[in-house]
Amino acid sequence: MKRICRLLAVLFLATGLILPARSAFAASRDEKIAYLQKAGVVTGYPDGTLGLDAPIKRSEIATLLVKIDGKQAEAAEKAAVFKDVPTSHWANGFIRVASQMKNPGGVSAIIGYLDGTFRPEKNISNAEMMKILVAGAKADLTLADEAKADWPASWINWAREMNIVGPGAGVDGLDPDKSATRGDVFVMVYNAKVKPAAPAEKPKANEEKPKVNEEDEKPLKDQNPADAANRGNAFHMIYNGTWAKNLPFLKK
Repeated sequence: MKRICRLLAVLFLATGLILPARSAFAASRDEKIAYLQKAGVVTGYPDGTLGLDAPIKRSEIATLLVKIDGKQAEAAEKAAVFKDVPTSHWANGFIRVASQMKNPGGVSAIIGYLDGTFRPEKNISNAEMMKILVAGAKADLTLADEAKADWPASWINWAREMNIVGPGAGVDGLDPDKSATRGDVFVMVYNAKVKPAAPAEKPKANEEKPKVNEEDEKPLKDQNPADAANRGNAFHMIYNGTWAKNLPFLKK
């Protein structure tokens, strides 16, 4: 029985190494929100709900931006950057990091106000949310583009072009002036930041076949078990007894 358990453990390890990765892209609105929740980007309230219909605050937006970009470690450091966000504020680190994030063209996603405040408890509008995500995700957006953009038309058009909102995006027909809801924002964040896995390229008709690994041409009994597992020969080696022959612990 112990030998069988060890054999199964090796089999699971081998197959885990050779299975293709599952695409992160999800089609439906609920799947997108569930994906972000599972990834730890989206969190709920103490009562276990996500409050999808509730308006979303600037402090919550800053937290989402930091988490979706994987910068939580940087947010652990506290600093009084804005006069209305003391170091004791729960989102202090997230707000500091988010306010410093820029796209390759130098455009900031979310910043404070001219009076030195961030207004963390202020709700954000749908148009403002689109601007934030476009600024953070549109790599070719420059400061010159930002300066000549029409408010809010340019940002809405860019958001639709990038499929952040629009038909098939899971969120459409939003009133630009209304407060954005948590559910709509979660979907927009997913659309802007989570990219589907690229499909594998098909070989061309006259394309030369890839060379066979020399190790694959060796008899299975002469192959290294661990390397063979990564090349997909695990099942054959188990069948012909090579695992037990080459891995002494399986004989016990």
